[in-house]
Amino acid sequence: MLKLADATPKIYNKYAKYRRRFALINSIQGVDFQPYSSNENYDCILINESSDLFKWSRYKGEIPLLFDSINGYILDERKNFKNIFRGIFKWISGAHTGPCLSYKNLLKKVYRNCSHVVTTSKIQKQYIEKYAKSTSIINDCFDELSDNPKVNFTLVSNNKLNLFWEGVPSNLDSLLVLNDLFKIYKFKFTLKINIVTDPKKAKFSNNLFKTSSYKWLRARLNKAIEIEFFPWSISNLKLASNYSDLGFIPIIDNPMYKSKPANKLWLMRCLGLPVISGENQDYILASKNLKNKNIFFNLKDLYELFIYYHSSKNARENLASECIDLSKSISSQDKLIIKWKNAIEKSILIRN
Repeated sequence: MLKLADATPKIYNKYAKYRRRFALINSIQGVDFQPYSSNENYDCILINESSDLFKWSRYKGEIPLLFDSINGYILDERKNFKNIFRGIFKWISGAHTGPCLSYKNLLKKVYRNCSHVVTTSKIQKQYIEKYAKSTSIINDCFDELSDNPKVNFTLVSNNKLNLFWEGVPSNLDSLLVLNDLFKIYKFKFTLKINIVTDPKKAKFSNNLFKTSSYKWLRARLNKAIEIEFFPWSISNLKLASNYSDLGFIPIIDNPMYKSKPANKLWLMRCLGLPVISGENQDYILASKNLKNKNIFFNLKDLYELFIYYHSSKNARENLASECIDLSKSISSQDKLIIKWKNAIEKSILIRN
């Protein structure tokens, strides 16, 4: 049996983006997946962005490293406050054991130090391949969401369009695009967003300056837009989707968002929702076979999609039908487990 170490701090295992991936690894037969201890010997050590990357960038041990790199930090060229001081605040918060002046350069060092890197989008993989010995793409698993999908497409509330959004609190700022929309366009119906996320949002690092996710968004979002929060759980994903008319995925115009994989899109499709999204490479690829309108490129597109899907039950039902059919084409849990096992075995072989 292979002995795999989980070098992720326990505090992060509760977050949605890690829960969906760790469930797969825990399901691999022949692999003993256990919390990392420096006193134990392992066949492979799994790390991700929440691990102590300062430590692992300097790792000289014999046990191979497998890096699950699912965020787009490596592609984010912006010179903003977060990007400049991310490495320093990771150190101050205790997430890293030492400071770094360039988080992007730190990632490159970790990539070079790992036997294998797993990512979730083609654009990320193409960049990481410049530094990593070996790479592969493994998406999230949504099998547990596909049973009992949404089937009623009558508007949940009269004269209201109920939107569904899911994600980590750090991405709530993507919803602020609606402020720009409301500056230009008027609606004859109310917009409401049902939000499935973690209750606390970090203002900077995952351990620093936490605030209420609801209060953070409510203070910044147009007051005409109603919001309701659901703590992230499988049952709440299904509950909130049944309270919603339309899945909504805005994508901010920056390199990090533009490199994001379409995991959120597939999640909503598996729930049986009709889904509209902003555009990036993976989202366009995942939607190229849809006949119904589903991607917006600007505020005018978004406004017209809201009007269109609010006005027509048939339109919502037809898009949902296409979405649920497409969701059946993504990798099942069994296939994803095989990919993870291959990634672990490849890490060991390359190190040896």
